[in-house]
Amino acid sequence: MSSTTVRFYFDYVSPNAYVAWTQLPAIAQRYGVVVDPVPVLFAALLDAYGRAGPAEVPAQMRWMWKNVFGVPTMLVGDEPFWGYDDFPYLERFLAGNDPIDPAAWRKWSDPPRPSAVRERRRQTF
Repeated sequence: MSSTTVRFYFDYVSPNAYVAWTQLPAIAQRYGVVVDPVPVLFAALLDAYGRAGPAEVPAQMRWMWKNVFGVPTMLVGDEPFWGYDDFPYLERFLAGNDPIDPAAWRKWSDPPRPSAVRERRRQTF
């Protein structure tokens, strides 16, 4: 797995990104992967998507003081892992033990139209 890269998107002002950075190098070393740190300006990402930041939404602001919104994000190939609380899942993925079966995920990522589901149910009665 030495050719695997974990892209680490972070904002310098994010305390959660700092906490992630204190742990990510050890994870990378355990699995022989390379960390590619990518600084981002989280506020600019929010602006680009027309979204309010968590500190601008009262319910999110209260939660934000306890928790991991937007950064850090780790990307391995096209698999995103959001926040340092996703590190157990990141490690399972790097170890080749992804708990999500790719075929099952494809099935869920393109759900059938509601009318198709009703039609299948009618056929079972």
